[in-house]
Amino acid sequence: MEKKKLKRLLISTLIIIFSTISYICAPFFINFDDAKVTSLENLLSESIKYRVNVKGGIQYKLKPFPILEISEVHIAKENENSILNKIILRTSILDLLKKKYSYKKKIIFDGGELIVDLNNLNDVMFINDFQNQKVIFKNLSLKFFNNKQSFNLDQVNGEILYSDRKIKKIKTQTFIGEVPFEIIFKESQLDLISKKIGINLSLKNIFEKEKNLKFTFDNQTIFPGINEIYASLNLTNDNNSFVITSEKFQTNLFDGNIIIEKSNKTANDIVIKSTFNKANLKKIHIEDFKNFLEKDLNKLSNILDARILINFKKIKTQKKLFNSAKFEILFQKGDVIFEDITFSSDKAKINIKGRNINYQKDNLLFYDIFFETKDLKEVCKTICEDKSLNDKIANNEIEIYSKGILNINKAKVIVKENNFIKQYNDNEIKKLSDNLNTKVILGRLENLLDLSKYFNLL
Repeated sequence: MEKKKLKRLLISTLIIIFSTISYICAPFFINFDDAKVTSLENLLSESIKYRVNVKGGIQYKLKPFPILEISEVHIAKENENSILNKIILRTSILDLLKKKYSYKKKIIFDGGELIVDLNNLNDVMFINDFQNQKVIFKNLSLKFFNNKQSFNLDQVNGEILYSDRKIKKIKTQTFIGEVPFEIIFKESQLDLISKKIGINLSLKNIFEKEKNLKFTFDNQTIFPGINEIYASLNLTNDNNSFVITSEKFQTNLFDGNIIIEKSNKTANDIVIKSTFNKANLKKIHIEDFKNFLEKDLNKLSNILDARILINFKKIKTQKKLFNSAKFEILFQKGDVIFEDITFSSDKAKINIKGRNINYQKDNLLFYDIFFETKDLKEVCKTICEDKSLNDKIANNEIEIYSKGILNINKAKVIVKENNFIKQYNDNEIKKLSDNLNTKVILGRLENLLDLSKYFNLL
């Protein structure tokens, strides 16, 4: 009797095991023909609101749970398209046997590129079919685009959690250029962190019209002398307009207020206005400023069209000649237009206007300079290393206007016009150009920025 029961139990167990194995393995025999591929494409297209086209194959696998592995998936939206190496779907065996396609709790995008339409972000933020869904990225490139521009995040690894049809949390690692970043989104707050370059950015109320942005940067910036930045900003945006105002803006050199605006008031141009009560500019090394002029200034103008207005009410400089400064600069399609750069004090004033352009292999500055002082001997006493130069000064109260071209790469100047006491003729202008290059600049751009060297012309 016991043997019969044991035999029945063994047979029942074997039947269950065989049935389970048959049930799990049955999808291996499914032929994913064109009709089935189209059904799966439609399922994905309806979910993410992008056109999906499967060019590769579809395989059923156990890893260890049932999945569908879809290779070479083409994604398209508007005029943009991308190719994903693989999409992996956790699926239901029963649905597969019923010729119905579905995904269960987990989707993996593995390799390749995925496009994201910035004009229709709600298609990504809110997906009706994602009640409780995890989307995983593995070695993915994300291409964000709109009508005007696009940018990429590379080597994206992380996950997005959807709850009740909307994104609840994002945690991912990526590269922007060659810099690694961690991106975290939770409860309407977006954090962007890179320990490598010392940046920490936090944007709160991301879906609201009025947002709060906090930003810290603890590393050398492209701006000479600035290696620490802290900013607490309020951001208001409406369609194509925005206004950013600072609650606090501070660097290791100065602190004050900043306003960044693009609206009808600014003719839809980006305008950056800032006022700083005190600035310690003597910490800026001439070598750093030279590198900024040679390499970084044009880079900024190539990535940003904007008008920049900066007012330093009180400054400290190494030579202590000037105590205030004003900058009005326009970045325009790669060119840098100096509308008004003024350094002034009760001792002297210098005003610079011009345009910095790249022509062929040359970095050129077309300049107009006006310098005036009522006491040149006092200026020399302040900045000259050789105090005996004071004895060579014949005119103590002077006004100088000069116009020309500076080749920044070659550290060479060509004077086109000069007026000091009188208008210079062609021979005098040529001689002045030669003297500037051989007695002041000497092939080094940093010498051009050292006002004391101009007394070598006496």
